[in-house]
Amino acid sequence: LEETIPKYGKMFAEEYINGREFCVPVIFSHGYAEIFPILEIDFTEHFEEKPKILSYKAKWSKNTNAFKNTYSKVQQIEQEVEEKIKEAVTKICSKLTGTGYCTVDIRYDDRICVLEINPNPYLAIESDFIKSARALGITSNDFVERLITLNKMAEVKNIKLFS
Repeated sequence: LEETIPKYGKMFAEEYINGREFCVPVIFSHGYAEIFPILEIDFTEHFEEKPKILSYKAKWSKNTNAFKNTYSKVQQIEQEVEEKIKEAVTKICSKLTGTGYCTVDIRYDDRICVLEINPNPYLAIESDFIKSARALGITSNDFVERLITLNKMAEVKNIKLFS
């Protein structure tokens, strides 16, 4: 803090929440949510004695160990955990009155802790959202076209856009 506060000014701190971390890609329209395959962040390498935090370096600094050793994977997770995550995300998205896409970052340690709802997630080919879409057999171009379609149908509710 002695170094950081003079450099950046005001700061805030949050409690560290231990547990597994998940990224949940979602498209939504007026309370309807379609949850894509859930990704789990793999912290097995490089984080043995460190807090398992998906930091700026882990996300964006390609030449760091944090970036090189942090992975997100679409994989089977325990049914009970998946159901709890989907229930929480569905509840959140049911309150959204607009149309769009987001990712919901969650920590799970016998309870759901929502870390962030990102209304403008990264959509490059290597992104978590596109990785999840590919698990459904949806290409990045198909995904963008479906977002455009979703936007055009914004007033229509409860339409399943992805099968």
